[in-house]
Amino acid sequence: MTEKQLREIMDNDSSMSMKKYEDVDRALEGFKILAKYSPKHVVQGAGHDIVWSLDIIDAIKFGITEEDAKTLCEMNWFIDDECDCFAKYV
Repeated sequence: MTEKQLREIMDNDSSMSMKKYEDVDRALEGFKILAKYSPKHVVQGAGHDIVWSLDIIDAIKFGITEEDAKTLCEMNWFIDDECDCFAKYV
C-alpha cells in the first residue's frame, strides 16, 4: 500500500459504520491492530482528549492491510497531518 492509498482510505467518512463498533473500546482495538505493524511502542503520546500512535510510514513499511486501515477508519481513527501518525480522540 502506498501513502496516498492509505490517506484515501483514512479520509473516507466512516460515520455510518460507527454503530457496529458502539460496544467496542475503539481506542484499544485500534491499538491492537496497529501493534501488528509496530516495530516499537504503539502509543507515542497522549493529550487531554487524544492519543497518537504509529507513524504511517512504519505502518506501510510493515504491511498494513487495506482491511485493517478501513477498520481503523470505521473506529474513528484518523491520520494526524502534523505528525503523520495515526490518532484517535478519546
